[in-house]
Amino acid sequence: MKTYDEINKYGILLLKHIAENPNDNPKTFKDGVPKEGIRSDELLVSMTFMMLVKEKCQFLDNNPTKPVFSDYFIRKYNLRSEAFSKEEHDRMLILAVSKHGYGRWVAIVEDEEYKGPWLSHQIRGARVRRSLTRKPNGSNSTEQRLLVVN
Repeated sequence: MKTYDEINKYGILLLKHIAENPNDNPKTFKDGVPKEGIRSDELLVSMTFMMLVKEKCQFLDNNPTKPVFSDYFIRKYNLRSEAFSKEEHDRMLILAVSKHGYGRWVAIVEDEEYKGPWLSHQIRGARVRRSLTRKPNGSNSTEQRLLVVN
């Protein structure tokens, strides 16, 4: 297990790397550490998203009877019309994203804890399959995507 100081030093180094100009050197950071396909803008979006999910989970823990989203938000984004039509679905999705992470839809769909009426409602009449795709930044790594085909 890492100590607090080790984690803190790593966090500072990571933030320094993120703050660097991405055009300075496409292959390494200023200190010579290879970028290995890391895109600072995408990483910041992911980190921000997961912070918001964490805050929402804390809200749900502290306020179990309050709605997940305000009426204004539900109307603005039309959350009650199709796929995510119930409050319980909102709660399950937020908890699943918190557990598995940003964009990890295959892991969420395959998680036994989240299968059942909610998932079958989302993909009723559709075939679900996995697909490996190249990441858009041109690196050699791949990511799994969940394809829903009617």
